[in-house]
Amino acid sequence: MTETKPGASAARASNNNRKLALLSLVGVFLGCGVALAAWWYLAGQFREVTDNAYVTGGMYHVEPQLAGTVVWVGVDNTEFVKKGQPLVRLGEADLAIALAQAKAQLAQSVQTVANFRARAAQLKAALAAKKIDLAMARDEMERRKGLVEIKAVSRETYDKARAVYESAKASLEASRLDMEAATILAGEGEISAHPQVMSARAALREAFLRMRRAVILAPADGYVAKSSVRVGQLVAPGRPLMSVIPLDDVYVEANFKENQLRHIRLGQPVTLKSDLYGSFVTFAGKVAGFGAGTGGVFSILPAQNATGNWIKIVQRAPVRIDLDKSELANAPLILGLSMLATVDTTSRDGQPLARGGVVERERSASDVFAAQAEGVDELVQTVYQESLEAALPNTPEE
Repeated sequence: MTETKPGASAARASNNNRKLALLSLVGVFLGCGVALAAWWYLAGQFREVTDNAYVTGGMYHVEPQLAGTVVWVGVDNTEFVKKGQPLVRLGEADLAIALAQAKAQLAQSVQTVANFRARAAQLKAALAAKKIDLAMARDEMERRKGLVEIKAVSRETYDKARAVYESAKASLEASRLDMEAATILAGEGEISAHPQVMSARAALREAFLRMRRAVILAPADGYVAKSSVRVGQLVAPGRPLMSVIPLDDVYVEANFKENQLRHIRLGQPVTLKSDLYGSFVTFAGKVAGFGAGTGGVFSILPAQNATGNWIKIVQRAPVRIDLDKSELANAPLILGLSMLATVDTTSRDGQPLARGGVVERERSASDVFAAQAEGVDELVQTVYQESLEAALPNTPEE
């Protein structure tokens, strides 16, 4: 009978344990591989991920609409402003003088046109009198002509009557020309439709708008940024004073590689994360559009690939991702933040580029500038009516 050494039994047990551990490890790796392959087949192949994505959005550049000196600044950087809130005020002394001059010019224009029409009426009456004078001179000449034929009066008497007739005829023609000229100056229809009055009304409207534009208003709700205006500064149109950024309408611009764009379509859902909030806060978005070119195309110095030292570099194209505004209200994002974007490409029925028939909507709009004209028509009509009543007290309102 063969005896088993204690050391050999321990060695065999150790080998069996190592084999079991190795088999377990191989099983774990195989299980992970199978799980990874299953995940890739079921979901992974339908995911396109990039961390080259950044928050962007609209930016309202606040600029003066007329030249002037800043006398008041009401906001500074980082402050939140409401649409229509005064931001900057320019000096109004010169504008007030121009407005008063425009009012006086409208009153003077109404008075001038009223005088033109009064003059035209006088010349019309004078023309009627001239016609009567001409008829009387013609009758007198005809009577003298008959008396000359029967030698009841001298030829000289007839010649004088004829001269009076010719003079009355010339005077009538001169009066007619004067009346036509006066009628052209006076115009027809209401005084408000006269070109001179219309020009004065337009000048008053312009002066009123310039007075209103001395107060620079916020074009939209947002946060003030890049403010560089100070009291006493001389500003002019075309020079930005500050920017207003509406953070409730931002979006993400994600830059995907060329081979990642193959299955991305409009309307596909996107999951986004920001380092600002960490991985516990996610944002839901959707693909809203594709850039018409890569970043290299729009660079100041685009690459010249038609050279002998060409090296292929994978290009990236921007994809616009719209965010849910309700989520932005709870977790606001500021411009320039980096994002991790994951596009779900399971559904590939959408268009790779926007086509005709897409519903149009306003990306950016503000009614603040139109509101500056409120009250101008009432002012112009009031000044015109007062001027009309002063020029023609007995004339009913037009």
